[in-house]
Amino acid sequence: MKQLLKRSVCLFLGIIMILSVAHPVSALTAKVASVSAGKWYTATGHTYSTATGTVYYYYRFKVGSGRYVRVNLAQSKNSTETGLYITKNPTRSEKSVEYVCLRNGATKGYKYIYLPKGTYYASSYNPIRFKLTIGKAANQRNYTPARAAELRAETTTVVVQTPTGIYHRWFKINVTNKHKLTMYSNNQYNIALYDASYKKVPLVNQTGSTRFRTAAKVKKGTYYVMIGRTDTPGKASVTTFRWK
Repeated sequence: MKQLLKRSVCLFLGIIMILSVAHPVSALTAKVASVSAGKWYTATGHTYSTATGTVYYYYRFKVGSGRYVRVNLAQSKNSTETGLYITKNPTRSEKSVEYVCLRNGATKGYKYIYLPKGTYYASSYNPIRFKLTIGKAANQRNYTPARAAELRAETTTVVVQTPTGIYHRWFKINVTNKHKLTMYSNNQYNIALYDASYKKVPLVNQTGSTRFRTAAKVKKGTYYVMIGRTDTPGKASVTTFRWK
């Protein structure tokens, strides 16, 4: 019995060796290219051939201190979720620090993200076009209504909440005539509006939209917009806002 078992093990190992010679394990290769902010690029995705093995493509970019990144994605057709992974190192085992994707058949989209100062690598499993726009956060110390920063109509502000500097931010707006205010934000649920007496003004949110309005017409005067801090401790966020 022992001899039969020994022969079976030898036969199994022999088969494994033959298969290893006939089908060698494919090599993993990482190719890195530098990209510039503000330009469109096409992420190749990963490719495979019997000659080269699996090749992963990475796109290197740098982020300065106190910056935010707007990631734009586009493709002609999207039948499944496709996205861009951002990591600190060009290796497949590296955990992504951010993931921006197109869902539900969308062919284009964007997301604002915060990345600490450093060098990063973008990659995708499938081909997708992308553009990185890097902006500098205002870093205003408008943490209370008394220190609210004035924000003119049709002017977009970008508020960056870093993991170590998470505060409410206040802005003062001057309404010159009675009408319903229209506001735009990538995070409408992070926005609150108050009148000159700091009484909250009801807003009408439009689910799935970046646009929302006051429930009723507001009178001429001064109002305050509060951009709330993130509810997740240690989590950074980027909120955009403009009004008219």
